[in-house]
Amino acid sequence: STRTLQRRLAASGTSFRQQAEAARMNEALRLLAAAPMPLTRLCEALGYSEPSALSHAVRSYWGASPRE
Repeated sequence: STRTLQRRLAASGTSFRQQAEAARMNEALRLLAAAPMPLTRLCEALGYSEPSALSHAVRSYWGASPRE
């Protein structure tokens, strides 16, 4: 159930949101490493509405811009 998942994640010191963001960032890293693509296309692939939202998320997670 949803509540069981929440309890188990909390017991592990994480949350669903953190796990989902980690999955998105790992996918972003994989896509960026595979072949250069426009930031707008990367946003679409990862479900971000704006390039600035993706840039902010990448910088917060990895400490670097998507280009870096």
